[in-house]
Amino acid sequence: MSANNEAIGRQAIGRHEFIGGLYDIRSDRFDGRNLFNRELPPSYISTTDCAYTTYIVDENESQRDTLNKLNIDAAMKVSLMAGLLNVEGSGKYLNQTKTDSRTVRVTHILQLKTKKQHLHISMADLCNYFSSDALENSNATHCVIGITWGANIAATFEKTLDTSEAAEEIQGQLSAYLKKPSISISGDAKLVNADQINSKFRSLKISFSGDVLIKDVPHTVEDVFNIFRKVPSELEKLNHGKGQQLEFELYPLTRIAEIFKYELSINR
Repeated sequence: MSANNEAIGRQAIGRHEFIGGLYDIRSDRFDGRNLFNRELPPSYISTTDCAYTTYIVDENESQRDTLNKLNIDAAMKVSLMAGLLNVEGSGKYLNQTKTDSRTVRVTHILQLKTKKQHLHISMADLCNYFSSDALENSNATHCVIGITWGANIAATFEKTLDTSEAAEEIQGQLSAYLKKPSISISGDAKLVNADQINSKFRSLKISFSGDVLIKDVPHTVEDVFNIFRKVPSELEKLNHGKGQQLEFELYPLTRIAEIFKYELSINR
């Protein structure tokens, strides 16, 4: 099977779609229509646990560096850097970079995955639900067959100092501290020398972007980690505990047509 016939992944970056949603990988945009002309039976879509937690410390040196750290797909990376995609939710963070050497700017990112939905593409009578207009849609190349759910939360610490040397020193200290293995969102975790750390970084402005509503206003590093600890419980209130959409698995429409022996009248 050629690479053009394989499933590919795309990050949601604040976008929302349903199983069957049509996508054009040439422009990295959803078409707004769906492969299916009516609701699928529940047995056609499985939902499995995919619990996963990770942390990323980004010093915001450049947008390219940020996109690399977040494993953004190469094709989507080009669209984002060219400003061709509008991003929402935690995706807004992708447009933030440091432009002044005197600026301290460090972002700590919490990434959580909870559930994955997957369409059983091999169901024999799946074709009975197809919209023929969708398969012949020249503005779409793929459709959504999988959705990974969870949340991305980004907390950015920022301040402009008098000199680039002072900014470099504070940025290095903050980055090193956030990368310590002892830092955790576990309810039992304790921040080492919390008073000392909070005093050193108290003057930094703290801003959030993310996939859950942040109700508290953080003033210190410890406040940020207290908020991070609450994220799993906040996810339980969103979309039946799934959270928000993080990633899409996309399958070629030409391959779907081949599987179900549907003869297309257009070439993609």
